[in-house]
Amino acid sequence: PAGIAYLASKLHKKPYFLYLASIWQEETEVLFRWSGIKRKLFLGIYHRINGLLEKYAVSNAVSILTAGAATLLHYKNLNNKIEETIPRLNWPEIKIQTDKSATKCIGNNLLYVGGLMSRKGVDYLIKAMSILNNQKGYEFRLNVVGSGPEQMSLEKLVMDLGLSDAIRFHGHISNGPKLYSMYNNSDIFVLPTPYGEGFPRVLYESMSQGLPSIATNVSGIPHKVVNEKTALL
Repeated sequence: PAGIAYLASKLHKKPYFLYLASIWQEETEVLFRWSGIKRKLFLGIYHRINGLLEKYAVSNAVSILTAGAATLLHYKNLNNKIEETIPRLNWPEIKIQTDKSATKCIGNNLLYVGGLMSRKGVDYLIKAMSILNNQKGYEFRLNVVGSGPEQMSLEKLVMDLGLSDAIRFHGHISNGPKLYSMYNNSDIFVLPTPYGEGFPRVLYESMSQGLPSIATNVSGIPHKVVNEKTALL
């Protein structure tokens, strides 16, 4: 969509600005919907077209806002009129928890909040749950909050691995008291995304509730999170 908007702006000779949530070419395989022989034939072409549109759109933008320092560093050499934004949070509605770690022992209730799509890596988290719960003496629970195109396949994976009693899907929960109750009733927050992030707002949310967080060392995450200090990467 951004590529089409760029071409329309050039055609009508209109200035434009960009908001970059993540690196375009990291998203290529996620955005490409065809499978089978069509995927083999056209994915490479789509990737190159995406790269060219990305280069020209970024280079000619009047100004750019980007989510996350990794994205900023990636694009700064193409256009220095770029500024990093901070993920929006409804701070007035949030009661910041400052003493949770001192009053609550780490337990076995894990939480994931986010979209259910391939680039979020929820399947890795489900497989990790299988490894954990197959070890003697371990019994973890995982609550999955969110919705998306991968929900049915993820639910099937849970059934195939025999984890129906250990993993519960809650669907989408809007930002508000119910969601923050989920954070407060959990022991560890896990974000298993393998790529394609700016800086995930859910990490700010989980840390605002004093919830120990585990995340992957990708994209903008290590630019804001210090390993073994503010989270475990």
